[in-house]
Parts: sequence; structure tokens; C-alpha cells
Amino acid sequence: GGGGHDYGTRGGMVTTTQSRTPSSTINGNTTNNNLSTSTIHTILTTYTLLKQSALLLPPLLLTRRALNSTRNAIVDYFRGRIFRQTFTRMERAYLRYYEFPAAIRAVARLASQIGILLCLSVAV
Repeated sequence: GGGGHDYGTRGGMVTTTQSRTPSSTINGNTTNNNLSTSTIHTILTTYTLLKQSALLLPPLLLTRRALNSTRNAIVDYFRGRIFRQTFTRMERAYLRYYEFPAAIRAVARLASQIGILLCLSVAV
């Protein structure tokens, strides 16, 4: 090749070394290369949020249990009331359509048997 450039060899490469310091200044803030201030702040914020959430957990659980118990009591009251009314209506219908005719049939059978026995006793 021409022009004094050496394209085929690595001899012309320049290597630079950067000095590593334990702390450097970026935008006026001193940071540590191992653990920066923003990382420490993020860790502390996360810890604070977890701690506050853990402190809120027992009241939230108690409140949820109280609300569920109240809801269950109301639902049971209304269901029981509706079921009682429904049962009473069904019981009235059962008495009207099944029990009363059955009682009348039983009384009629008894009366007929007594009548037949009286007739047979007079005839004999």
C-alpha cells in the first residue's frame, strides 16, 4: 500500500490506560465506583417502602376480616329471611295441597270402616 499507512499489521495500534480511582466527581456529586449514591438511595427507599408495607399489613388484614364478617352477617340475615319466607310459603302450599286432603281421606276411611262395622254388627 501507498501513503505510508500500515493496514496489515497491529504495530500501529495505540493503547491507552485509564486510571481507576475509588471516587470521581460527576455533576458536582462525589460518587463511589463500587456503590453510587443513587444506588444507596434506591436501596434505602426500597427498604423504607417494604417496612411501611409490612407495618400496614396487619391493619389491612383486620379490616378485611371485619368487612367480610359484616358482609357475611348481612348476607346470612337476608338469605335466612328469604329462605324462611320461602319455606313458610312452601309449607303452606304443602299443607293446603297434600296434608289437608290426606287428613280428609284418613278421616273418611275411618268413618267408612266404623260405618261398615256398625252395619255388619246390626245385620249379624
